[in-house]
Amino acid sequence: MNPALQRVAAFFTKPLGIIRRHPVKVILLPPALGLVYVLALIPSTPSIGDLRKAKSEVPSVLLASDGTVLAEYKRSNRQWVTLDKISPNVVNALIATEDRRFYEHHGIDFQRLAGAAFRTLTGDSVKIESAYSKSDILEIYLNTVPFLYNAFGIEMAARTYFDKPADKLNVLESATLIGMLKGTSYYNPVQNPERARKRRNTVLAQMVKYGKLDATKVEVLAKRPLKLEFERQTEPLGDAPHVAQHLRKWLISWADGHGYDILADGLRVRTTIDVQIQKLANQAVARQMAQLQQLADGQQRKAGQERAVLQAGFLALDPRSGAVRAWVGSRDFSTEQFDHVSQARRQPGSTFKPFVYGAAFMQGLSPSYTFIDEAVSITAGGGEVWTPSDSTPPTGQPMTLREGLSHSKNTITAQLMQKVGPARVAQLAQAMGVRSSPLEAVPSLALGTSPVTLLEMVSAYGTIANGGNYLMPVLVDSVEDRNGQLLEAFPPARDSAPAMPRADALTLVDVMRGVIDEGTGQAIRSRYGITADVAGKTGTTQNNTDGWFIMMNPQLVAGARVGFNDNSVTMGNWGQGARSALPMVGEVFQQAFRSRLLDQNAEFAIPRPRPAPPPEPQESQEPRANHSLGRIVNDWFGRIFR
Repeated sequence: MNPALQRVAAFFTKPLGIIRRHPVKVILLPPALGLVYVLALIPSTPSIGDLRKAKSEVPSVLLASDGTVLAEYKRSNRQWVTLDKISPNVVNALIATEDRRFYEHHGIDFQRLAGAAFRTLTGDSVKIESAYSKSDILEIYLNTVPFLYNAFGIEMAARTYFDKPADKLNVLESATLIGMLKGTSYYNPVQNPERARKRRNTVLAQMVKYGKLDATKVEVLAKRPLKLEFERQTEPLGDAPHVAQHLRKWLISWADGHGYDILADGLRVRTTIDVQIQKLANQAVARQMAQLQQLADGQQRKAGQERAVLQAGFLALDPRSGAVRAWVGSRDFSTEQFDHVSQARRQPGSTFKPFVYGAAFMQGLSPSYTFIDEAVSITAGGGEVWTPSDSTPPTGQPMTLREGLSHSKNTITAQLMQKVGPARVAQLAQAMGVRSSPLEAVPSLALGTSPVTLLEMVSAYGTIANGGNYLMPVLVDSVEDRNGQLLEAFPPARDSAPAMPRADALTLVDVMRGVIDEGTGQAIRSRYGITADVAGKTGTTQNNTDGWFIMMNPQLVAGARVGFNDNSVTMGNWGQGARSALPMVGEVFQQAFRSRLLDQNAEFAIPRPRPAPPPEPQESQEPRANHSLGRIVNDWFGRIFR
C-alpha cells in the first residue's frame, strides 16, 4: 500500500475514544480516503504518452521485393477500430455496467472510486481526463482490453465469439462481451456458458436501469441463448512464415541498436523474397509432400509402425547477388515451426560430391581423367576400412570423372577423394558456403557423411553458379521508417577472394550439366520439359533417410531436402533424391520459366554441347534400323537403373 494511504488509514482507525474526540474527522473519512486513493493511483496509472503510444502504435511489416506484405510484427492479436466502428450497444452496455456517470464526472467520481479496470482508466485519473475526450478514452479502452483466446480489443472479440465485426454486434452480443470484463475466465462463454448467460442478463438489467434499453424487451431477451459463433482468430501466416520467424530476432537486435520498437514504430523491412517464386515453392512443396505422405502412410501401416510425418525444406536464391528468392522451412508452419532450411542439419549424401570434383579440377585433373569402376576399400583413421559401393555391381570398365559425377558413382568418387585428400575437399566446401556446420575431414566425407543445412548447400551451389565467387545469402534489402524513408540498406557482401578459380568453377558447372542431360537428374528434361541451361546434383543418404536435389542456372539456384524428423525413420525406394526432392525443384523451375520469371535463354559462360540435328532424309537411301532390339532394351534398362 502507498505510504500516504497507510498513514491516513492508521490515523482514522484508532480506538473509538480518539474518534469521539474528533467527530469532524469521522465525517471527512470517506472523501479523505478517496482523495488519498486517487493521489496514490496517479503515479501508477498509464501516462498520457503511454496512451498516445497505444493509440498510435503501428506494427512493423515484412515486405517482399515487390512490396507485398509477408508478415507483421505486432504486440498482440488486435485490430484497432475507431469509436464509430463500434456498435452503440457495446458503449451503452459498458457505461451502464462499469461507470454510469462516465459522461458527468470530470476525472474523480467520488461515488464510485473503487471498481473495474475501466473506472481506473477513466474516472479515477485526472491526468488522463485532462488530456483526452470521453470518446478517446472509450476508444482506447475498448481497443486494448483482453478477451481471452489471444483476442485483444472489441473488434477481435467480436470476430472470435460471434464471427462479425464490432459495429455489427447486437445488444445480446454486446452484453455478453461487456459482461466478461468482470472476470474473463469466470464468465468465459465458451467454457462457462450458463454463467456467462446470467452475467449477460445482469448487464441487460443494468442497461434497463439506466435508460440504455427498453424495459419491455429485456424479459424476452434474457430468455435467449448465447448463440456463439466461436472461432479462434489466428494471425495470417503469410507466404513466407519461416522467413518472418528467421528475421524476427535479427530485426529486434537492429531496432534496439537504432532506437526503434518493431512492435510499435511501423518499420518497413524490404526483403529479397520474390513473392511469385515463393508462391510457386509453397505450392510445389505442398503438392509433393501430400503425395509422398500417402506413400509413407502405406509403408508404415504395412510395417505396423506409428504414423510419422514427412518434412521438407526448400530454398532458392539468385547466385549473382546472394538474394534469397524463396524459403519454405517446412510443409506447414502452423504445425511445424522448426526450420528445415536453416536449422535442420542432415547428411547431404551425393549432393556433396561436386566439392570433391571441384577440388580435383583445382589440382589440374580434367573431366576426362579416368578411374576403373571397381570395388574399393580404403583404410581410414584408426584402422577402420571403408568400402563404399553402388546400387549396381562395378563394371570393371574405365570411367571418366564426367561420367562418375553424372551417374553418381560412389566407387569413382571414393577413388577421387583418395587422390585429392579429405582436407582439401573440406576446405573447398567451407570456402564455397558450408560455413556453419563442422566437416569431418575423413574419406567418407566424399559421400556427404557430415551433416549440413540446406541453406549452406544451396549457398555453396550458388558459388559454383557464380563462377566460384561466394556471396553470403541475403534476406534483407533495406529497412525504412513508417513513412518509407530509408534507414539502412544492405548490399551483397562478397568475399575478397574467390572460393575457387572461375575456370574450374565453369568446368564443374559443365560436368554437372551431365547429371541433368544423361545422369540421375534426367527427369528435369523428360518429366518437366526444361530445355534451358541447367546443372545440378541428386543426393540420397543411407537407407533413404534423406533425399536431396539442388539445381542451378545463371539466374537461380534452388534446392530441396525431404526426410522425417527422426533419423531412425526411413523412406522406401521412393525416398531417393531423384524421386522425393527433385519434383519440387523441377516444378518451381518449370513454372518460373513458363511465367517468364526466369530467362529461358540464359546460359553459363562455358558453352554447352548441343545435340546434333537429325540427318536430313535422302530419297536414294533405303530405310534401316539404327539399333538392334537388344541394344534398345539394354539402353532402356541402363537409363532406369543409373
